Amino acid sequence: MTYGLQSREEDDDMKSSRRKSTARALAFKCIFATLVTVSPTLGLAASGTMQVAWVGSPVVGHASGPQGRESFVNLPARTTGWGPWLTECSNDVKLYRFHTDSLAELNALIEKFAAIKSDHLQILLAPEPGPRDGAEFHGESAELSIGDQNALNQWFDRLEIDADGVRHFGVHRFEKPPTAWPPTLTIFLNHKSMKVGELRIPPEIPVKRLAPRRAISNEITTIF
Repeated sequence: MTYGLQSREEDDDMKSSRRKSTARALAFKCIFATLVTVSPTLGLAASGTMQVAWVGSPVVGHASGPQGRESFVNLPARTTGWGPWLTECSNDVKLYRFHTDSLAELNALIEKFAAIKSDHLQILLAPEPGPRDGAEFHGESAELSIGDQNALNQWFDRLEIDADGVRHFGVHRFEKPPTAWPPTLTIFLNHKSMKVGELRIPPEIPVKRLAPRRAISNEITTIF
């Protein structure tokens, strides 16, 4: 499956509608949920974004994830990694950024992403020029977001059990652990390396185009 790329130039409306940082939006989403979920006895919840990967340093400790995850996040194209967190949440979603200098390099990255052993891979096409922190856009052309089912299972096991034998987290009730966010590669269509050409995406991987104002965090179905 191929996707044609047009000129990367943005009009004024596109520039004004660039999304906020994915990591910041994820943290805000969890903060909002916690306002109605955290017990008053816990006091005010703390939140932030923790760096989990650095340029040139390997990322380890993903034995519980799908096969191929660790090798993908340790590709030379990977720059940094980030983890939004909030008190009492599972904080299992991590974000890894990737830099490519050409469409050919990006297509090679997509090919390696497709090699991750998961039945739930997906690709999001974002209209922005790259991931953003505050008012600053970064130079990466793609970002992997991925949850950790093992971390969610451990979080589930720590939840209190009510009189009906159901675990609960504030107003949320769980009979089984939530499903982790699947391996998701977001491609920034207005990145400076994008030229007119075609993205080569395997047909078995679902693809969704994001609207300019549609933050990637809104696609993540778990609040954790």
